[in-house]
Amino acid sequence: MSFGLEKPTCLKQMGFSEEEIAYYERLIGAGECSERDRILMISEKRRIILNTIHELEAQIMQLDCLRSEIRQKIRFA
Repeated sequence: MSFGLEKPTCLKQMGFSEEEIAYYERLIGAGECSERDRILMISEKRRIILNTIHELEAQIMQLDCLRSEIRQKIRFA
């Protein structure tokens, strides 16, 4: 049984590549015995996305610090 979120368009929106989607669909075709592999695949994609978010948050913090430093110089100039 395939869930709505397992549709190729949804998987694409979640960041899966075409190759990953094809593999995921093969896993779905294998049935319930592939549930563990699908969970592992989803967990790995989630880990990668979270790492990206953390990297972007660090960049935002650096930008905020730089912006703050420049504003401080303007105030005291």
